[in-house]
Amino acid sequence: MHLHGEAGEVDLVANEGSMKKFRDRIAKLVDKYEIQPGQIFNADQTGLFYSKLPNHSYAKREHKGTMRGEKLMKAKERVTIMVCVGSDGTKIPLTMVGKAVRP
Repeated sequence: MHLHGEAGEVDLVANEGSMKKFRDRIAKLVDKYEIQPGQIFNADQTGLFYSKLPNHSYAKREHKGTMRGEKLMKAKERVTIMVCVGSDGTKIPLTMVGKAVRP
């Protein structure tokens, strides 16, 4: 597997000590406050360019050299989507944030 971007830059061996401290600290907080698995969530946000056309297309080998491409303007229409799931597998409905009419 080849990792791209930030995932390819992570040094797992160097970070193992700090991750163990973090896991221990979280485990102590869970025990102290009696937190149930359904009360722990993982959330992240991503951008969705909903009107952008793909950068690449596939063509048969025999059509190589005969296909014409056109330069398209890059679509900038984007919404932000928040994805969230509980540690017990509970899926939270997606939250979408669009552009304000009057920012």
